[in-house]
Amino acid sequence: MTQELKRVFVSGMAYGAGKSGTSVYIHSVVEELCHLYKVDLLLLNDDDFPVNHNNLTIIRVPQKLASPVINMLWHLFILPYRYNYKKYDFVFLPAANRRLFCRKLDNLVVTFHDLSQFHIPNKYDAFRTFYIKKVIPFFLRKVTKIVAISQATKNDLMHFYGLNEKNILVSHNGFNHDNKEVSNSSTSVKATLEHITQKPFFLYVARIEHPGKNHLNLLKAYQALPKNITDNFDLVLAGQTWSGSDNVFSYHSTMELKQNIHFPGFVSAHEMESLYSSASLYIFPSLYEGFGIPLLEAMSYGVPVLCSDTPALTEVGGDAVEVFSPHDINDIAQRIQKVISNQSRQRELTSKGYERIADFSWKKHTEQLITFVKS
Repeated sequence: MTQELKRVFVSGMAYGAGKSGTSVYIHSVVEELCHLYKVDLLLLNDDDFPVNHNNLTIIRVPQKLASPVINMLWHLFILPYRYNYKKYDFVFLPAANRRLFCRKLDNLVVTFHDLSQFHIPNKYDAFRTFYIKKVIPFFLRKVTKIVAISQATKNDLMHFYGLNEKNILVSHNGFNHDNKEVSNSSTSVKATLEHITQKPFFLYVARIEHPGKNHLNLLKAYQALPKNITDNFDLVLAGQTWSGSDNVFSYHSTMELKQNIHFPGFVSAHEMESLYSSASLYIFPSLYEGFGIPLLEAMSYGVPVLCSDTPALTEVGGDAVEVFSPHDINDIAQRIQKVISNQSRQRELTSKGYERIADFSWKKHTEQLITFVKS
């Protein structure tokens, strides 16, 4: 007789319509869990979830809970008492920095992604800043199984929240190794790039957010590049608009080279493949990240990567990235010039990037999470 699979409960209330790194995390880990468990996944009515598996049951809740404030409060104070969680092998909150329980559960495990609010002033409004700095740490102390997606995040949890090191497991995000090389001559690539740029380009994929994602310094660094580079390479900044984006667009409107800068907005996964496969460099100037999945995505397409010398990005990038100070415009420009002018360095970064991505796996991450739950 086949043994009945155990069941887990996962809250997907922070899924955010699939348009964030947290979304990637939720659907990737849920997909892996479905190979080992029956999974009950809580989602808003309008969220279109990309995983289709016989072991997955989606529990829908009203779309009126989508409002961030209502969502936070409902998840914190109502959801912990809404279901019988004792029937589950474990309960998983995959975005504890956004959605947590007020109630202590013995079978609860949570993932914490970052504490960017402590590093970037005014990243969020007053309510959400209060929530992450005062509310979350109060209830997180009730949790004894916390997964941090990087050592940098674990260090922040101990430093800013005073959490016990033994309650925190560092398990790096995984990476989807199914990416296939896309031919630059393909019709789909040409169609994607036709409405963006016809020239070679540098790429940065992040929501247009100021100041955290540091688009302004990248724009200024691009403007400081020698004419022979800006004449031959455009800059593509892909991502949905977010808080503070007006500052980015306002500066862009004053640039002499503004015709070289392209904002395609949020792009689909297929369009993203075209952008990655066609980019000459990937530049990641963010002031703070909890992990930095786009580093690995760019590496998987053989794109040389440059990034900020912030803890998580250097932790993830290892020796496969060229680093710069995100606050130093001249340093950013000089590093771009160094790499784009040196084909040997480009080949070295590409080769090391392919080696680096082999260290990251969603299966590995999920197995570590499960082992941690059972320890």
